[in-house]
Amino acid sequence: FPDINSIAGYNILGIANSSSTTIINGNIKNTKSRTYTIAPQDSFTVPKLKVIVDGQEEYTQPFTIKKINPTTTAHQKGAKYYVELQADKTDIKVGESTTVTVRFKIRSDINIENVYLMPLKNGNFWIKKVGSENRYVDGMYEVVEQKYLLFAQKSGTFSVGPIKATMGFRVRQNIGGGFNDPFFEQFFQTVKYKDIYSNQIKIKVDPLPNGLEVYGDFEIFATVDKKTVHANKPVNLTIKILGEGNIDDIKKFEINIPDAVVYADEPKVKSYMKAGKYYGEFSQKVAIIADKDFTIPAIKFTYFDKKTNKPVTKETKPISIKVIGTPTSTTQSKVVQSTKQPVVSANTTVPQTKIVYKEKSGINYLDILIGFIAGILSTLLFFKLKNKTAKKEQKPLEKRVFKAKTDRELYDILLPYADNHEIKNILNKLEENIYKNAKNKIDKNEILDILEE
Repeated sequence: FPDINSIAGYNILGIANSSSTTIINGNIKNTKSRTYTIAPQDSFTVPKLKVIVDGQEEYTQPFTIKKINPTTTAHQKGAKYYVELQADKTDIKVGESTTVTVRFKIRSDINIENVYLMPLKNGNFWIKKVGSENRYVDGMYEVVEQKYLLFAQKSGTFSVGPIKATMGFRVRQNIGGGFNDPFFEQFFQTVKYKDIYSNQIKIKVDPLPNGLEVYGDFEIFATVDKKTVHANKPVNLTIKILGEGNIDDIKKFEINIPDAVVYADEPKVKSYMKAGKYYGEFSQKVAIIADKDFTIPAIKFTYFDKKTNKPVTKETKPISIKVIGTPTSTTQSKVVQSTKQPVVSANTTVPQTKIVYKEKSGINYLDILIGFIAGILSTLLFFKLKNKTAKKEQKPLEKRVFKAKTDRELYDILLPYADNHEIKNILNKLEENIYKNAKNKIDKNEILDILEE
């Protein structure tokens, strides 16, 4: 069978295989089939497809499937039942929302077993269901109502709907024989279903200037857990945006600070409805590690403001961080030995230090030998002390890794080494443990091997 990922641009949603064998008058017939499921939105053509049968190429015949628009149940006076769509706004901007209400009505004298409203779907909008179904009586009708918030994702004029409502009617089965006792009638009933369709509504979406995607009314804040920190310890920055609008479309902030390690978490969004409007809180955590003083720059956020009807940029204030224990450079005095007589200019004051020069007439080979041996010993001692110092410098990190009792402590220790790919993977596992209650096992010996390399 052909390897198919899509048909006429529509992704394959499911694949099912089946086979059967029949024997008729001694003739054996094998049948194999493969079924591909798609969800088309319009008319389309299935092209010819190649199948290999006993090593030979065979081809299917192309065919066309035509879209048929469903018949809308018009809202006529006294109609038994109907379903309708209604939008509070049909002219909006990218990122702006409109509330669409799906409303099913049925006359109170019509008995139905149940009704199911198809969820509202449209790829041009980000759709959020608002609350649960609301049921009430409106005059001669019983009503089932569901509201949706539609946030426009791109500009253009788009059709929303129709959507389907499925009604279940209980009907009596004809069992014959003149058996019409009402007492037993309920045992010989079944539910039959009927589909009806709503109207369509058109929504015009205007583009935002400068390629903006967020629309609403927002405020931005930036806070840190400390403004003074020890060298190579993290400062935790929290970025928050509060307000009304399509807050879910705000992108992750990338913070760049020279000579610092910056690790930004994925943002989290909490949303809620208030007085028919969509509000939310965007929150992003950022950890910053440095070995000298640094400044967190102003964080800017630009959106299209619903009040002023123009782009607005809001920004936080820069935050200065003091780092304690910053390495300092020391100037070492150089000792210069010379066998030459010092030269003093006329304007130089000579310290009251007596310099004695002693001349020797011959070469003392014993002194040379002693000096040579002393030089070798000094060199060996230097390298031995250097190796000891290097080991001592590694010991504290080794101890810190093994003494880390929690994933959070180990995370803080490893964060300065996040530029290493293997350490980054371990940090990701630790982050899942900390924030998502995962149970990733962390091998501390493996960490030390990586750090040593």
